[in-house]
Amino acid sequence: MNLIKILILFFLLFFTGKTVLSQDIIYVIDGKSISAKVIEVNPKEVVYNDFYNPNGPVYRMRKNQILKIVYQNGREDVFNGDIELENAIYGKNIFTYHLFDLIFGDFTFSYERISKNGKTGFKIPVSVGYGDIYSSTIKNVFYSGFGINIYPTGQGKWKYFMGPNIRVGIGREDYYEYGYYPHYYHREYHSNIFYFKVLVDNGIIYSPIKNFSISGYISIGVKYLDIPSYDYKLSSTAQFSLNLSYRF
Repeated sequence: MNLIKILILFFLLFFTGKTVLSQDIIYVIDGKSISAKVIEVNPKEVVYNDFYNPNGPVYRMRKNQILKIVYQNGREDVFNGDIELENAIYGKNIFTYHLFDLIFGDFTFSYERISKNGKTGFKIPVSVGYGDIYSSTIKNVFYSGFGINIYPTGQGKWKYFMGPNIRVGIGREDYYEYGYYPHYYHREYHSNIFYFKVLVDNGIIYSPIKNFSISGYISIGVKYLDIPSYDYKLSSTAQFSLNLSYRF
């Protein structure tokens, strides 16, 4: 009797193991795994049947949704899904507050849209100057523009980015006149000027959680100030920015 039980157990283990080994396992980027019978792997998608319903419907899944396939013979196909998974964790819409601009009397924020592959961002900044900042005779009134951020390795916790951006705006030039005759006087004159900047950003973005990022970057480039009294309207420029971002 014991021998019969041993034989039955042996055959159960044998056929169960054979069943497990005869299935293909598809690992997708959301962490799930699918028991399947893979029919076809083409450049864009994977075609398969449900392992437990081999005569049922045929399913198709895009390859960028798949981490890897482990076939019944132990062979593996690894796709780019691991990169897509990391990109998917972090939001593709980024609203950023440029904290460091407060020092210059500017309230600045920007919107950035990250591309599907996570390697390019398209950014639109908006800045409004406020108050009187006496560290400079040229003050920002308003600017906007367009920029491109390039992320060579996609999105992630620590990432480097760089790219060009253009700013077009209106500034305010202040004149101050002092005198003592016939008595002390102080006059102020203000005039609006047009300016634009062409800059290249180099920076690092840190995302400790998927909905929050901190970034800092240095920009270098050239600026044009449309001031008749200036002999050199085109000059070099540089700046530093520290930013807080919400991602979704």
